[in-house]
Amino acid sequence: MSNSSSVIAQLKNIPLVGINLGSVANAGQILPGSAGTHYQWPTRDTITHWVKNLGVRLIRFPFELQRAIELSTIDGLPGQGANLKQEFVDKWKEMLKAISDDSNGEARIIPDPHHYMRLHRYQTDANGQLTGQLYPSKEAGNQDGWKITEQVLIQEGNSAGGGSWSAVHLANFHQKLVVACDDPMVLGWGLGNEPYASNSAGAKDNITAPALETLYISTMNTVLKALRNSSRKPVFICGLQYASAKDWATASV
Repeated sequence: MSNSSSVIAQLKNIPLVGINLGSVANAGQILPGSAGTHYQWPTRDTITHWVKNLGVRLIRFPFELQRAIELSTIDGLPGQGANLKQEFVDKWKEMLKAISDDSNGEARIIPDPHHYMRLHRYQTDANGQLTGQLYPSKEAGNQDGWKITEQVLIQEGNSAGGGSWSAVHLANFHQKLVVACDDPMVLGWGLGNEPYASNSAGAKDNITAPALETLYISTMNTVLKALRNSSRKPVFICGLQYASAKDWATASV
């Protein structure tokens, strides 16, 4: 976060109680998913209930990163330099207007792309070839035709074709998010949620805790450098290992 007085001033008088409007982050393994089945945008009634009737003025808006950006039809990863999805931008602006109307513009919102330092890629076999296999209907909201996915780290070489969607591409995404989605009600920018180390048999996203720390710090520094070309608003960076209180002293200090 910038140390400028203007940025620090933005963080004064922040409500201590807020809400997550997080349903756009649901079922991220289904790419890109179907609104109303795998995820749902906050309804007008939901916004009215929390913002107008109960007076909530601090809102965190988690969303699945891959629902906000155009994806490759080959492996499901975002395309390098891909644009934001216009549908996402339109729905975001519609939601902001409802929140503004119900709060007289007083509410503050933090958009927070969820990725756990990972992306969902269409499933590959032991040789790195795409399988093309589909989820059973009962595992995909009773819908057919959704390809099985696997998680890969946001780093070089994560594309099934040998390419990458890594730190520089994440930085480009955040710049485009600022340009398309900034608003006076945006308090600041979340840079992702809950990066974690993993050692699951056969998983494509395994990484040790020390390696994760190195990757995450390097990635966030790349994102921050690019983001500061577009916005001076505060940023919110999540701690390692799910930012859990139990692990905070050893993982995030």
